[in-house]
Amino acid sequence: MYRYGCGTAWRDVPTGFGPWQTVWKRHRRYSGDGTSDKILAALLTEGDFRRDVDCLFRSIQR
Repeated sequence: MYRYGCGTAWRDVPTGFGPWQTVWKRHRRYSGDGTSDKILAALLTEGDFRRDVDCLFRSIQR
């Protein structure tokens, strides 16, 4: 999610996340098996319950 929010390249993710190759592999695996969707749904549900989620969704036109 960090990468999408910042629009950075995989090679430029902060080192605190680990090697960019590992971050990319996890993203690919979690996106493919639905884990990312489950995490996002849980965060939104919990955040909405606590009233501390403020999301802005933008579409990108090419």
